[in-house]
Amino acid sequence: LTGMPGVGKTTVGHLLAEKTGREFIDTDEQIIKKTGMTPGEIFSAYGEKHFRDVETEVIRETVLTKSGAVIATGGGAPMKAENVRMMKRCGRIFFLNRPISDIVPTPDRPTALDRAALEQRFAERYERYLSSADVEIDASVGAEGTADAVLKIFGQYTV
Repeated sequence: LTGMPGVGKTTVGHLLAEKTGREFIDTDEQIIKKTGMTPGEIFSAYGEKHFRDVETEVIRETVLTKSGAVIATGGGAPMKAENVRMMKRCGRIFFLNRPISDIVPTPDRPTALDRAALEQRFAERYERYLSSADVEIDASVGAEGTADAVLKIFGQYTV
């Protein structure tokens, strides 16, 4: 699952895992386990490039060791072509999209601390989200509706 910070990737990912009996993996949580630091702490201490390098390591480890899992990525993961290649080898990429005005900025999201930063990230990332995804999902219908939309389309891929 890809999309902007705050779009609901983690919540939808948990629902998908529950509905399908698959393992759920949140790459931000894996980063915390690997480093002992939150993404925000890594950004503050070492900068965005270091964080993105750690994120790529975590995605690589995940796709090499997990099969059939539901994976929620960080909002910037698709910006790196290497990440997209690895994710596509692992499965389908679903871009969860909802109006930027519906996403609440929070201080725990280093690239979306406030409304202006969130809007800037969206402008920078939108085309990449679209071009890297196999499917764009309207996430404005709430977590359950979004999960059901993914499952409906995912079913078409697994037939």
